[in-house]
Amino acid sequence: MFTLLFSLCFLSSSHSLVIGDKIAEKFELPKRYVKESLSKAEIVDQVTDLISKPAEAEEWGDYKKIFVNEQRISMGRDFYRKYREELERAENEFYVPSEIIAAVLGVETFFGRYTPKFNALDSLYTLAMNFEERREYFTYELGNLLVYSYKNNINPKEIRSSYAGAIGYPQFMPSNVLKYAVDFDEDGQVDLVNSMSDAIGSVANFLKQHGWHYSDPTAVSVVYGSEKLTGEWMSISSLKEKGVSFPFGLSGHKAKLIRLKDEGKDIYWAVFHNFEVLKRYNPSNKYALSVLLLAVALE
Repeated sequence: MFTLLFSLCFLSSSHSLVIGDKIAEKFELPKRYVKESLSKAEIVDQVTDLISKPAEAEEWGDYKKIFVNEQRISMGRDFYRKYREELERAENEFYVPSEIIAAVLGVETFFGRYTPKFNALDSLYTLAMNFEERREYFTYELGNLLVYSYKNNINPKEIRSSYAGAIGYPQFMPSNVLKYAVDFDEDGQVDLVNSMSDAIGSVANFLKQHGWHYSDPTAVSVVYGSEKLTGEWMSISSLKEKGVSFPFGLSGHKAKLIRLKDEGKDIYWAVFHNFEVLKRYNPSNKYALSVLLLAVALE
């Protein structure tokens, strides 16, 4: 037993050193800084438990109840009134609808009311070490976290996050903090943890940079869809020829059908380019559709 435990500890330590060397080389960080930072990181078993049971595994009907309900809509309308100026300024500067920006923040952190329960360093270290399925991705995000903390002279152990390492009101992964976060309140620093204004501008910038097309459609519920038609981009006329019924005309756009389960029944939506942009935030169809439905409720 002692030999087995010693071997496991040695392997874990060895893997940690390999990760540290890779991060230092790839991100051009001082090896000493990376080594010292990772020496403070801890494995958190709850992190691997949670990532294996994401909300996206729920049926659409159950998932929707979490993010699109009377309480969240009411709080969203209060949020919109409170931050109307920032939301509308972000829409004007980034050409992303203010309701979409608000809805993303509503789904991500309950309009800023969510309090992160984890430490970003521990979460990302745990996943880089133990979540083999996406080890490279979380090692990359761990590296970006260390770049962010090093450049800003922040102790990475003090950065709070979700169990997956997402940071601040908009729940940006560290790489997205570095790429898309903006100083929207113009106070000289980017702060996604304490500045809702920065969060609003950063969400808008993220969607713009990923190709949001202002005034283009996002998704529409359709009838007479079929599983064999899902996943392929087609013209609206082609989908109509194949029997799909649309509630109103959308000629000139390409769409693809997605299928969701609601109380055991198949339901179909036609989704457009902007829907795929939302999925750059979270690759789940259920996530993107929840954002859209919440946004409509805030209009």
